[in-house]
Amino acid sequence: KEYALRLFVFIALAGYADIVILSVMDILPRTCLLTLIGLWPLSGFIKQFTNHPVKSETFVLAVKSFVMLSVLYGGTLLVGIASKMIFYALL
Repeated sequence: KEYALRLFVFIALAGYADIVILSVMDILPRTCLLTLIGLWPLSGFIKQFTNHPVKSETFVLAVKSFVMLSVLYGGTLLVGIASKMIFYALL
């Protein structure tokens, strides 16, 4: 049970770490770093899940964290791509 909780926390944070690493390496646009605002609600989800790890009651938290990361990442990626396209169109 202890290892499963650690795995959940690791997986939840791995997506954000990946975005930071790829942004620093200039593979992703810097706007993707705005996705990190999702860490604030994610910390609450993780705390709720680790305090009461009952799948029937907390599975929705995993879904919420996945949707939140996907929406934030997708939105910031689109903003980054659009800003690059506008920048290059003005050159």
